[in-house]
Amino acid sequence: MMAREDEECWKMLEDLLWSMRPYPLLWACEEGFAELVKRLLEEDPSIVNFRTKQKETALHLSAAQGNDAICALLLNANVDKNAVGKNRLTALHVASSKGHFEVASLLIARGASLSPGGRNLQTPLHLAAQAGHAKIVRVITKQGFDVNILNKSRWSALHLAIFNGHFEVVKILLANNARLRVGKAQNWPMILGNLITNNKSAIAQMLVEHEARLLMDPVNIKQILLWAIRRDHVKIVSSMKSAGDNLHFYDTQSKVCTVRLALRRQCFQIAEIIIS
Repeated sequence: MMAREDEECWKMLEDLLWSMRPYPLLWACEEGFAELVKRLLEEDPSIVNFRTKQKETALHLSAAQGNDAICALLLNANVDKNAVGKNRLTALHVASSKGHFEVASLLIARGASLSPGGRNLQTPLHLAAQAGHAKIVRVITKQGFDVNILNKSRWSALHLAIFNGHFEVVKILLANNARLRVGKAQNWPMILGNLITNNKSAIAQMLVEHEARLLMDPVNIKQILLWAIRRDHVKIVSSMKSAGDNLHFYDTQSKVCTVRLALRRQCFQIAEIIIS
């Protein structure tokens, strides 16, 4: 009895929604009614790429809700997985920005594009990194994707993760060959200064250690050390020492060695680290 009543309710709902074409599928996706989505697609597969007035497809709506079951139904019905909707973004952009890991993984597995989109030409990696969605970032980095692509503002996914204080994302990107000094990020001391000022010293320390290992550039090391001494950043100097950098040298600008420069500025902990 209950089964027959449920069937009748489904039929009434379908009839009502079909009178609103092309919106029934879109409404069902937005509300998360997977069974109804399945029925609608079986009756008329051609509706799969219908759009809202904002140019969003059913896949956009389902991705925004994090509904991987409905996304799978739509993909099986040959929905355009790379359709551009509101703000010129694809469903993968939407899922990546909102942190819907299952949906993002499904779309990537089905071949969704990782290319830039939106007004600022952000990749799904940019959006995931900016929001701190480490699991999605990790999945994207496993696709052989260029993690150093710049957005329209000339920032990479690594930069966005750094600016927003997402330690784990920064760690993942650095481990996957992300480069710090690309695009606008050429002023290395300024980046460190901003991180310290905004209480992101853990990220600053990680970047110093990474850059020291990666570059082993004496000029670069001197520049960072002198900057750290002038601002009494003990953690930065300690990280450089741990990385094996030579911190004891003569500074031609101040005309003293680094130990004396630290003592002159009353940075006693730094002086001790340098001579240890």
